[in-house]
Amino acid sequence: HLPGHSPYQVAVFVPEERVVFTSDNIVRAQPYLHQAMPLEWIESLKRYQEFDADFFVPGHGEVCDKSFIPEMSKTVQSYINATKAALIQGLTVDQAADDTAFLEKYGIKVGPDPMAKRVIKMSLTHLFEVLGR
Repeated sequence: HLPGHSPYQVAVFVPEERVVFTSDNIVRAQPYLHQAMPLEWIESLKRYQEFDADFFVPGHGEVCDKSFIPEMSKTVQSYINATKAALIQGLTVDQAADDTAFLEKYGIKVGPDPMAKRVIKMSLTHLFEVLGR
């Protein structure tokens, strides 16, 4: 059990194949944080480093190795940092989600895809609730 993307994430380790199936805690795509436990996610990503594995099968995207885990952690941390900054600055979710320069300042890549923008807003909405307590 490795919570993160959602409270119910699991990893399946097949030691004889040196492979870990990561659920959606590792993705090689736009992450969805609408059910995330962000601080636990960072801790779970640290635990993935402990597996004696060569291959990590993400919930979405191409198979990777351990070298991708810090990038995934950085992505989750960027959402945490942006949310905390927005809360400190008194921004609303809409203001933060619509401000591309603000998001990019914290490492959140905003592309032209309208769905990606929607996912970012859903993610921030949830993180405002979780981290704003």
